[in-house]
Amino acid sequence: MDESTFMFVLPPLLLVPAMGALSMIRSRHRIGEEIRRKSFHVGFGLAALSFPAMWTETWMAMFGLVCAIAWLTAVRLLPCLQHRFGAVLHDCQRKSAGEFYYALAVAGLFVVSHDNWLGYSMPLLILALADAAAAITGRLVPSKKLRGIFAGKSLAGCLAFFVVAAAVCAISLATQSPLGSLPIFYVTLVVATLTTLTEATSRHGLDNLLVPFAAWLVLDALPV
Repeated sequence: MDESTFMFVLPPLLLVPAMGALSMIRSRHRIGEEIRRKSFHVGFGLAALSFPAMWTETWMAMFGLVCAIAWLTAVRLLPCLQHRFGAVLHDCQRKSAGEFYYALAVAGLFVVSHDNWLGYSMPLLILALADAAAAITGRLVPSKKLRGIFAGKSLAGCLAFFVVAAAVCAISLATQSPLGSLPIFYVTLVVATLTTLTEATSRHGLDNLLVPFAAWLVLDALPV
């Protein structure tokens, strides 16, 4: 296999060892299982930052998406794979298609960002970091449970998401855009608020798709 082919197929192949290694880690506590799940969530999101360096065409991202969905489907359906690789995704006993939405979000951001690194990296970092912070904080910190359309979420988790999303947005804009301090403040406030509300109202893992695209829509409307 030559170097160009290896770089092309590497992104979807990253799923296999990562899922296998993390699925071997066992915990008696739910917070341990959540940390394991979110470690995969964060790790794959950070690894996905390198994908634009490996994929040069849209069809490559689509191929990677198909490979990822095929693998994730096999892990769900085949007991032998589910036991060895699926624990990192499915131990929390919840109905979720979050891993499929995550793969779709990465490929979708690659396509719509059109070589705009800010438009690709910032939404992806919000997805990887803010969602993990919200989930773990919600487990660790006693807090008021929300109701209505926010049922199942905690105030502490939502605040953690907002803070991390705001930090990611502000740092990304300050280092990668020509905007001044005041515009950065306003854009950060809009992005953090919109993504927090999106995460808090999404169900069955759909936040993995909607959160990054909510951030991308704000960026796409601005001259950044």
